[in-house]
Amino acid sequence: MELLKSWSTFATVFLSIFSEAFPFLMLGSALAAAVHLYVPEKFIAKILGKKGIGRYIAASLAGLIFPICECAIVPIGGSLMRKRVPPSVVVSFMAAAPVVNPLVALSTLAAFKGELSVVFARMGLAFVVAALAGVFLHSIGIDRTSPTRAGAHPPAHNHAPAYSNKKGRAKGLGLFLSITAAELFSAGRFLVLGTAVAALFQVTVPRSVIAGLAPNPLAGTAAMMSGAYLSALCSEADAFVAASFKNYLPIGALMGFLVYGPMMDIKNTLLLVATFRKSFVIHVIIALTVITFCAVVGFSLI
Repeated sequence: MELLKSWSTFATVFLSIFSEAFPFLMLGSALAAAVHLYVPEKFIAKILGKKGIGRYIAASLAGLIFPICECAIVPIGGSLMRKRVPPSVVVSFMAAAPVVNPLVALSTLAAFKGELSVVFARMGLAFVVAALAGVFLHSIGIDRTSPTRAGAHPPAHNHAPAYSNKKGRAKGLGLFLSITAAELFSAGRFLVLGTAVAALFQVTVPRSVIAGLAPNPLAGTAAMMSGAYLSALCSEADAFVAASFKNYLPIGALMGFLVYGPMMDIKNTLLLVATFRKSFVIHVIIALTVITFCAVVGFSLI
């Protein structure tokens, strides 16, 4: 009887989180496909071509114009570096774009039932972390190296031409739907896994354990950042998983999940290793992890 009750609770929590998150994941997949097809990378490179500190600000805000999911950001980052955009600027872009974008703001607002303060905190912290990471990597000389691996070229995305007839438009639509479906399948697997873990956590972990983390911003932030790294959720859907913990953990700890996950998770790490030199990847991981942790803990203590 107790097992049946636990299973019922698990199913209820799982379906509640998944049903809220999936529409945003679908929209995000379509948006990612549209960016791949219709936004030339040279145009993004032009936007990021500013000088001085302004280039890191522009890179950290570029997601407002080019909302790219973290599932696609690494190949685009590698391509931008080959177009001679400085690696430190590309890191700021890759870190911020999956978080600082309109769709993620909308999904976060929906997940937290209209709490604008959560949206502003997430966007603001992500912007600060991304910009600081870029500046830090530049200061240690990362731009004087060639981070891309020899022979490592991400899959090319065919930017759509101007279709002038019905056949061309149909072909373009078919390609768009194909890429959208591929993005949705890739990210959807992680959404199912992450939602299941969140639901299982709530059913099996005693609340006393969670309560023990709540007063400690260091432990709470570290735990949520670790969870974000391992669950590898898409940024259009992760807020719904984070919101399921809002009755147990303070908003500061949840920011560790919401800010760090889209910037660095297990699938992104594999993509980074496949695209860039290991020394570069290690520097990026350390910079983003340390700066995020410090920023989130600082936010928790305010």
